[in-house]
Amino acid sequence: MRAFAPEPPSLLSALSSPYGGQKASSKDLETFPAMRLITILGLLIAALLTGACKQGETAVDRATREGILIMGNTSEPKGLDPHIVSGVLESNIIRALFEGLVVGHPSKDGVALPGVAEKWYPTDPQKPDEWVFELRKDASWSDGTPLTAEDFLFSFRRILSPSLASDYSFMLYYIEDAEPYHKSQRSYLTCRNDESFPVPWETLKKVDFGPNENGKTSFNKKGLDHLTAEQIRALQLDPVLFQWPEDVPPEVREILIQKNLEFADSGRELWELINFGASAPGIKTPPTNRSASATSLFKSILSLCSGMILSPNILTNCFNLVSDLSTM
Repeated sequence: MRAFAPEPPSLLSALSSPYGGQKASSKDLETFPAMRLITILGLLIAALLTGACKQGETAVDRATREGILIMGNTSEPKGLDPHIVSGVLESNIIRALFEGLVVGHPSKDGVALPGVAEKWYPTDPQKPDEWVFELRKDASWSDGTPLTAEDFLFSFRRILSPSLASDYSFMLYYIEDAEPYHKSQRSYLTCRNDESFPVPWETLKKVDFGPNENGKTSFNKKGLDHLTAEQIRALQLDPVLFQWPEDVPPEVREILIQKNLEFADSGRELWELINFGASAPGIKTPPTNRSASATSLFKSILSLCSGMILSPNILTNCFNLVSDLSTM
């Protein structure tokens, strides 16, 4: 037994009549316009899809060719500042936008691969507490501006800035003096090099140098290291404004108050008191004004996000980020 399918109508016939040249009844003619539209659209879509398949270019191929970042991220990010955001959604995008000195191995935990740094090594293999990172000579921002060690130093200082209140500042605590700077440990930094200081610093652990929400006075709640010059002067006149542990001698109290007052009046920054454990050739301290890097960063974000749909609040965050970087 053989079954024969009717001969399919030609494309021209189908475009001319939704019934492939067959005779239509009066009822069919009533639905003719709608049926013709459906048939025409269906065939055109099929033809376009067939043409795309023949070209062999997928949506990913096209995005790669046009420099578009495609990311199924389930929701809109709250921001793109790598020092501020802390969510997985934001991190997914940031990892695609930025590259650190090294990058994580795709399948092995704790294994670092070259990023901006092409190689790194300890200055003393017997005591590997100081490392040198050599940057790729072709490393640059997306606008072509060369990426330098100065950019990394600026980034380190920014994330450690107490005023920024970054959630991940602690990740840099392994760098010398990063922790006392980030925690604004003014008393420790002003006294640590004083050879005449009467007691070991470790004996002062109970002093409310930092904020203590359970402190018995408003000054204790704020912390000695965070008092203004005016508040310190008030403390000198009225010692009961700050409650000291009983085992802290009066002499030590006076020294701590005086050291804090002198520094508060000096107008200096805590950064000047630390020996930051990261440096670059020819750069003594990380710069405080990096408008050039801020502009490059913004260009990088816009360039790499050219294929993404960003809401106004995301773009506002980007502009605010550039403003913050430029004025630091």
